[in-house]
Amino acid sequence: EGVALKNEYLAAMTAGLTVTDEVVVALVERHRAWITQGWGGVEPTREQLVGLGDMYVADERFARHYGGADGANFVRDAIYAWTESAHH
Repeated sequence: EGVALKNEYLAAMTAGLTVTDEVVVALVERHRAWITQGWGGVEPTREQLVGLGDMYVADERFARHYGGADGANFVRDAIYAWTESAHH
């Protein structure tokens, strides 16, 4: 799922979708579910999710996973938009 999410985030960014597009919102929701599964069923709080988004940008090892700085910024911005919306 992690690889699928990475590929789909990059495809959305390449297609010019905004971080509030329903396709990207659905990716963030899948991403959150994937994190929850990895954390043994514990859902990340808004703050934890934002912190992960920030880490994707700040740590080049994570940024590389998301296709570099542009991809990491897109994922972080999508997480920010999701947490600031009515989706949480």
